Amino acid sequence: ARYRYRVGAAKPVAAEAAEEVPVDLLAENAKDRLISRLQDEIRHVRKVYKNQTRESAALDALVDAIYEVVPTMQTVRVPKRRVVSSDVEEESLVLLLGDLHIGEVVDPDQTSGIAAFNVDIARRRIQYTVDTAIKIAREKMVNYHFRRLVVPILGDVVSGIIHDELRVNDEVGIVGQIVVAVEILAEAILKLCQEFEEVHIPCVVGNHGRVTEERYFKGKATNNYDYLVYKMLEKVLADQSNLTWDIPKAFFTVMTVENSRFLLLHGDVVKSWMGIPFYGLQRAYLKWRAL
Repeated sequence: ARYRYRVGAAKPVAAEAAEEVPVDLLAENAKDRLISRLQDEIRHVRKVYKNQTRESAALDALVDAIYEVVPTMQTVRVPKRRVVSSDVEEESLVLLLGDLHIGEVVDPDQTSGIAAFNVDIARRRIQYTVDTAIKIAREKMVNYHFRRLVVPILGDVVSGIIHDELRVNDEVGIVGQIVVAVEILAEAILKLCQEFEEVHIPCVVGNHGRVTEERYFKGKATNNYDYLVYKMLEKVLADQSNLTWDIPKAFFTVMTVENSRFLLLHGDVVKSWMGIPFYGLQRAYLKWRAL
């Protein structure tokens, strides 16, 4: 073949025929790459597990220390057991609490005044919720007597440290969030204990209470700041005679109300399908029901 080229231009060079690589060598190289990738993943998992184990042990030690040094709060008066007439129906009342995100800040200037949130607003919201529940039970549902109140707390009590923006923008750090959460919830729970003869509080943890950014399942409940809040509440309210707790070491629990069972979990373990939560909830429901 003839080629024309300008002076100074690179001359075309005929490509050398590529040497054929043996199939066995290609397979061996692919195998080596797979082994190397798996070894890297194993090292990463071991590192994460080691960190989580160390942090979990530290959290367990902190819980034990709290039980030794944190004093119990003064109790409140327990309502006397009422004798109701035959035309009044006895039922249990359920008040759900969750996603309190105590410590998080939403600046109204950054939302054009649409939303605002801080510790003071969180406190007032919880107080309003408790006062409204008492008012509804006492003034609106007069044909019922609610001897027992169940207050499931469904996690994300604190804002947490799982995102960089939370660590930077939260009103208080994680220690402050725990202290404030215990203070606010203890006050609310004692108010409920004054109004109902029995108060039971089952608890599950949320994802915002994780101690690391990375997700994990081993120690998901106990290695969680929500769990620490619950254990501190259990300690400071230990002398309240009409108050009971269910603080599982699993990330879920089952509560029974009037012979009906309810599965409690935060929901972060439920995956949506094509961006639609309903199908994920439906699949999760079928799996849990099979258990």
